[in-house]
Amino acid sequence: LGSNIIGHVVQHSQCQIPVIHEPAWMYMLAFLIQRKVLSQDEMEKVVYGLCRLSAQAVEHKVGERYKTIVFTLPGQGCTAALLPYLQRVFPCDRHVFAYDGCVSSVKRALRLIEQSGNNYQDKGKRKGMIIPTIYSTDASSMPRSNSSSIPIKPLSSKELTHHLASLSFNEASIVESWMSSVSTFLSLKKEEQNTGYVPFVCRTEFLSNYDKKQPSATSSIALKHLLEYVSGSASQMLQRNEIDAAESILLDLVVQNADEDPTTGRDLVTDLKRDTTIENCISVYKGVFDGDSNMLSDTVQPSVAE
Repeated sequence: LGSNIIGHVVQHSQCQIPVIHEPAWMYMLAFLIQRKVLSQDEMEKVVYGLCRLSAQAVEHKVGERYKTIVFTLPGQGCTAALLPYLQRVFPCDRHVFAYDGCVSSVKRALRLIEQSGNNYQDKGKRKGMIIPTIYSTDASSMPRSNSSSIPIKPLSSKELTHHLASLSFNEASIVESWMSSVSTFLSLKKEEQNTGYVPFVCRTEFLSNYDKKQPSATSSIALKHLLEYVSGSASQMLQRNEIDAAESILLDLVVQNADEDPTTGRDLVTDLKRDTTIENCISVYKGVFDGDSNMLSDTVQPSVAE
């Protein structure tokens, strides 16, 4: 959800910032990184080269140079493999880590799988199991149902495996994708002095907090700070038309997600049992929780008082 929201909001905000949405080559590159096809030094050169070529292709098509070009990652499934490389290769660039709760991510990814079911191979080998293919008919981007639900860099924990076994195949894959993504983020933050990883951390719940199709004060503040950071205009005032355009596209995305609410017609008892199992998975994995410490801390804590 984070890549989708930020990518579309920035693109349509009239800030004149081009966005390269979830390129397929990043997803495939994550597999190569995980399989250690190349050495770390060689892979860093590949990551840098592909990012620069993609940026230059955009500039060549438009016919002008840009101060900022936004890349959105294909999804939480590839974050664990890609994020450390992107940080090492672009340590001085602006990074955004957008996240949502694990339960919400599972519900959303399951909806994407259901909507894209006809694109999968070997569908229905056993009840409740869908095995997706990593290939896309569109060479420029990956299906979000794949990139959000396939953990390219699996976690290793016997206790976690025991809890994941209580979920369906798809649910367990999505939970592991979310946890691997957050665990990698926290590992980089823990070594901040060595990694230099200081991203803008943003909870999508803040952005999508709309009431009766009107942005709440929380949403407006979160969106403003996000646009300032991404555009590099924190020292300058954003134009009203830029904010209005961003709020408009954000509302469209919020309404779309509300209209496709996956809980409609579901067994609430079954959902509650699944959600409890998901929370147990998170609590037992030390890569996400460390004692009683807070899991994630947002860069900006929106409040009406600001």
